[in-house]
Amino acid sequence: MSVIFSDGWNDHTTNTQKWTTGAGVISGSSARTGSGGYQLSSSTTKQVDHVADEHATFIWGMAARRGVNGTIEMRFLSDSLATTHVTVQITTSGEIKVFRGTIGGTQLGSTTDANLVPASVFTYIEAKVTLSDTVGVVTVRVNGVEEFTISSADTKNAGTKTVLDGIGMATVAFSADIDDLVLMNGAGSTNNDFIGDVAIETIYPTSAGTTTGLTPSAGSNWQNVDDVPPNTTDYNSSATDELYDTYNLGSLVRTVGTIYAINIYAYAAKSDSGTKGGAIMLRSGGTDYEKTDVALATSFDYQNDIIEVDPATSVAWTIANVNALEAGFKVKAS
Repeated sequence: MSVIFSDGWNDHTTNTQKWTTGAGVISGSSARTGSGGYQLSSSTTKQVDHVADEHATFIWGMAARRGVNGTIEMRFLSDSLATTHVTVQITTSGEIKVFRGTIGGTQLGSTTDANLVPASVFTYIEAKVTLSDTVGVVTVRVNGVEEFTISSADTKNAGTKTVLDGIGMATVAFSADIDDLVLMNGAGSTNNDFIGDVAIETIYPTSAGTTTGLTPSAGSNWQNVDDVPPNTTDYNSSATDELYDTYNLGSLVRTVGTIYAINIYAYAAKSDSGTKGGAIMLRSGGTDYEKTDVALATSFDYQNDIIEVDPATSVAWTIANVNALEAGFKVKAS
């Protein structure tokens, strides 16, 4: 896998449902695409930890709209978010600077164009960082254009890890809006380098799919899982392992373009003590595919699986195949 995290802020209301830490507000006024975006508040940080996806190289893209005279920081982290190795700063003048460590650390490079990232409009920023004491690399792109590359550099700022495990954002003096964020690592044979400006669309259940094995708390199965954000007063459940639902989903707004990955989310919990799990279900090309089995807690939480290749065709997803897929959730013993 290369895509390890994405967020379009369309389907959740609390940042910690998908992020490790961070204040700020999810708001429609902060959206570039879809129904929501993230308003990064002044002097607050927002971080996500991906210990299971540790890698020496991270590629991070996002749409950013900075406030007038405001800044935005993209931080590449390790040691479970304790160490900031590289900070990519969008300055008050719209330039981009790169530091080893935090702002005020050793400056590794910068652009020379003022207002490269203008205030009050969305700009798509991508940064690729390879962590190393001697052969570190930082490459920055703006709206798909490479602005500079730093190579054979010391990008490791102390700490114990030799791999990255998380990212963080911050702003100073003014709020900033963030949307359409994708994080990848350098592993795998696909999506392991820059992919350019992307939009994240979120589609929801619209009708019952091929399988309806779970018991609805009320009404039809699909109607218990179509709320935005999730509503835990109605739900589907089973006391029997291996039963599952799949649901038909709405169609994508876009009718042309490349699909780099799909990210299926379920909002799930167990209802009693003891071990219980669940797994994302995907139906494509007339076949059901069971994804990773995860342990559930007694409080509801997001479970997700990122699928970069259509399992029915073994190649990249097409818009038609995404529009035809079904997704759901299976009850597992552990």
